[in-house]
Amino acid sequence: MRIGFCQFNVAHSNIEANLKKITALLKNIEADLIVLPELCFSGYSFPSKEAVFPFADNSAQKEILNKLGIISKTKGIYLIAGIAEKEENRLYNSAIVIGPEGCIGKHRKINLPKGEKIFDRGKSLEIFKIGNVKIGIAICFESWFPESMRILMLRGAQIICCPMNFGGPWTPNVMKARSLENKVFTIMANRIGKEWIGSEEAEFRGESQIIDHGGNVLVKAAKEECVKIIDINPEEAKKKDNIVCEDMKYEMGLYKEYVKYTL
Repeated sequence: MRIGFCQFNVAHSNIEANLKKITALLKNIEADLIVLPELCFSGYSFPSKEAVFPFADNSAQKEILNKLGIISKTKGIYLIAGIAEKEENRLYNSAIVIGPEGCIGKHRKINLPKGEKIFDRGKSLEIFKIGNVKIGIAICFESWFPESMRILMLRGAQIICCPMNFGGPWTPNVMKARSLENKVFTIMANRIGKEWIGSEEAEFRGESQIIDHGGNVLVKAAKEECVKIIDINPEEAKKKDNIVCEDMKYEMGLYKEYVKYTL
C-alpha cells in the first residue's frame, strides 16, 4: 500500500487558495492514501466560533468535498483532510475520509487543547475501511492520549492517520511511542507557516512523518511544502506480538474491560 502525507503552508480564511495548493501538490502523485493537515482549508486560529462559520457551513463543506472528490476519483486515491465543520450552531474540528466512491466518513476531534475551546467535542472513535485495510483517525492533540490510540488499535486499526497543526517539539516523539505501543503505522500530516494565536505569533514546524509499527520513522519532512510517499505492508500491523509479553491477547482483553468501565 502506498501511503503519504501532504504538508503545506495553509492560507488563513481562504478555502479556494488552499484547494489550489492541494491540487498542485497532488498533481503528479500516485498513492493509495494521502493525509492532509488539520484545519487545512480555514486555518487554525479564530477569535470566536462565529468567525469560523463562513469556512465551515454547508456551502464551504460542499466546495471542499466536491474538489477533493474530483481529485480522489481522478487519481484513484483516498484522502483524509482536516476541516472545520458547522452543524446547526455547533462547530467541530473534523477530519473527512474521501475515496473514489465519495465521502465515506468523518471523525470529530474529542480532545481539545485550551486554544480550541470554540469547538465542540466529538463523541466517538471510528474505524474506516480502505479496501481490506482498517484505518483510524486521531487529530493532533488526540494522539497525546494513550487511551484514544489504544481504542482505535483494539477496534482493528492498522494505520492511524493524524491531521495536525503543531509547533512544539514533543509531538513527533509522542507518535513514535504510540506507534510502538500499539503496533500500528501512523501518518502525521502537519503544516508550515505562521498565525497569530491571541497576542502571540505561532509557527508551525512541519516535520510530518510516517512511522512504522515498531516506532521507526520511515520518512520525514523538513519545514517545506511537500508530498512524501512510501510503500508499506499493512498486514504487518496485525501482528501484536511484544518481546516482553507472551500473551498480548490476554493483556488487550484486560484493557478492553478497563476501557468499558472507565470511559
